[in-house]
Amino acid sequence: MPISFRIVPDRGLLLVRFHGCVTTAEIKAASAAYVTDAAYAPGQRQLVDLTDITGYDIDYVTFMKLQAGKAERLALAGVQSFVAYIAPTP
Repeated sequence: MPISFRIVPDRGLLLVRFHGCVTTAEIKAASAAYVTDAAYAPGQRQLVDLTDITGYDIDYVTFMKLQAGKAERLALAGVQSFVAYIAPTP
């Protein structure tokens, strides 16, 4: 799978790594796996590594719906989240 993640519960941290060509369906599947993981907690800080992406095929309407769902989960939980992206470019 082009998206892998690891939760570090004692740090309140989610580590995400993208590989190869990423699609909206893969983002949706990884998001669903994350929020159903036993170590998931709303508001976990996120470190997202985009270094190894070689391409993407994104359905932007679906992607925005996913983001809206994330915002709703955070709002209902009453927590804030912090996301840092690693995205080196030439």
